[in-house]
Amino acid sequence: MLYQFPMDSGNYLIFIDSVNLSLGTNSIISNISAEKIKVNFFKLESVEESTTTPMYLTFDTITLKDCELRFKESFITFSRIETQDDFNVVINNLLFSNIVFLSGGNVINFGHQMIKPIVLNNFRFENIFAGSIKLESRNTNLKFETKVIFQNGSFSQINTNFESILVLNQGANLEIRNSSFNQVMSLNRGAIIFAGYRNTITRIYDSSFANITAIKASLFQIESGSVIKVYRCSIVSNFAVTAGVLAGTDDGYFEIYNSTIHHNYALLNVVTELLSVSYESIIDSTTMYNNEVILVSDMMNEFTKTCRLLCFVPVILREYINKNPSLYAFPTYYRMFDLVNAILTIRNGSTIYNQMSIAKCFMSTINLYDVEVFDLDAKNIGIGLASSALNMANAVIYNVTTSNQLFFVYSDSGSAVNIQNTSYFDSESQFFTGISTSVTIDGLKIRSVKCTLSVLRVQDSDGIKISNTNISGVTTSNATSAC
Repeated sequence: MLYQFPMDSGNYLIFIDSVNLSLGTNSIISNISAEKIKVNFFKLESVEESTTTPMYLTFDTITLKDCELRFKESFITFSRIETQDDFNVVINNLLFSNIVFLSGGNVINFGHQMIKPIVLNNFRFENIFAGSIKLESRNTNLKFETKVIFQNGSFSQINTNFESILVLNQGANLEIRNSSFNQVMSLNRGAIIFAGYRNTITRIYDSSFANITAIKASLFQIESGSVIKVYRCSIVSNFAVTAGVLAGTDDGYFEIYNSTIHHNYALLNVVTELLSVSYESIIDSTTMYNNEVILVSDMMNEFTKTCRLLCFVPVILREYINKNPSLYAFPTYYRMFDLVNAILTIRNGSTIYNQMSIAKCFMSTINLYDVEVFDLDAKNIGIGLASSALNMANAVIYNVTTSNQLFFVYSDSGSAVNIQNTSYFDSESQFFTGISTSVTIDGLKIRSVKCTLSVLRVQDSDGIKISNTNISGVTTSNATSAC
């Protein structure tokens, strides 16, 4: 055991410098338990390249408990490691518990550039305050990426304060497998991942995200050409005040495959906000339901009276929100997606149900291919588009209720709507209204629909082409024709 080691800030309990890979050694650091230390724990710095034998550095069963750092430093650091050789670093059975960063800092700071990734197996990060895990190459002339793999681990009871758990910047390439994130909170940047400057890559497989609270950003914040790709994950029961589950800006985009996104809550844009993103974001073979935009009054009742939806939000964050009304001084919009100069494709058997409005798009493109939408109860419009494009094919839409229409397209400069082989039935809403837009419809089937005005309505069109369309069983209360 190591107790309150009497060293000044900036020193390390274990420091390895100038590793010579030509020795081809197998080094093991194992069975170390450090408690109540107030200094940096480990640093690996400077590796001399070789073209001969591989080297293995293994950490096994490392435990840090009840520790704190006074200054903005890191407990574990990998820096100035630039090698194309067969250098393998593996960390097994790592535990960080009850760790406090008084001025912010890093649990682990990955600053290496290597062909091989650093691998963490069977890890636990729990009860951490104001600390992050950072991936960033300090070398602007990147030879190799800063590669890290997290697998079979957990993050729980973490207050990142004004940071994210995982901060990715230049050169970062992160892979997460079979891991869980639970009871995490953040006041500022993305609660889970901040993928920032520039072109970072994150891949997440078979992991879960639950009971997470983000105040001024989303769960995943993506910027500057970075991408987050999610495979077979569940994102359930989280609360982000403004930006929902994912937010992309400045060409930051995402791809989601074979996942579930449900019972997430926000004051607006409950699933996604995309602003100025030229790359296509994709939702593929994914189920989305019961993601709810809540009123400010409902949120305050949740925090002060009867807790129904947001019971997982920590008391400290409830108090913070109550004391800072400017955090929610904006109108409430009941929608899942908000797109401004962006592209979103939902495809391949993805399902949306038990939702309110789906999207608002401005100067954007939304594609719906092979999707099923049902039990939609929109306050106003299902999908609203201004100067935007809607492409839809092989979609099935039913049991929709809106006060106006399912799709509303308006343009000052020309929008385009292309609908193919789509069915719409058993609903109480206009299907489509287009103003100053070009419309192409082929293979549309509409039946058993009640609406106030015509089920299909086009005004001041830039061009209409309708073919192979069947409309039956339409009842209108304030129109003389179905179209």
